[in-house]
Amino acid sequence: MLIVLPLFTLLAFGLNTFFNNNQAGKKEDNAQNRQATDQVGNANRPELNNEKAEKYLDKLENLCAEMTKAKERADENRFKLLETQFLDLGTELAIIIPEMAKTEQYPSFIQYNAYVSNKIHKMRMN
Repeated sequence: MLIVLPLFTLLAFGLNTFFNNNQAGKKEDNAQNRQATDQVGNANRPELNNEKAEKYLDKLENLCAEMTKAKERADENRFKLLETQFLDLGTELAIIIPEMAKTEQYPSFIQYNAYVSNKIHKMRMN
């Protein structure tokens, strides 16, 4: 019995320390995520020399505008259809990224894509 009590105390202390460290790591991750989101939130549409990338951003912006309208009208069926179209745009993005990665415009393209995609993601979560 005398051995069990100290072992239990050490186990409780160890678990408490583990979970407190884990929560501190989560808080740090959340702060980094907020900082990255703030940077993305200030994005402006870049002028690109790639026609495919320009068309992709046009589609993305139009989709975002349509999704906003559907959300304001509470038209769930329309919103779900547009959400499917948004997910389908991912295949188009996968084709454009390797081309854009070779240019100096890539960072601004990705940042603006993240900005619009983040707006859409927030609508999907609400």
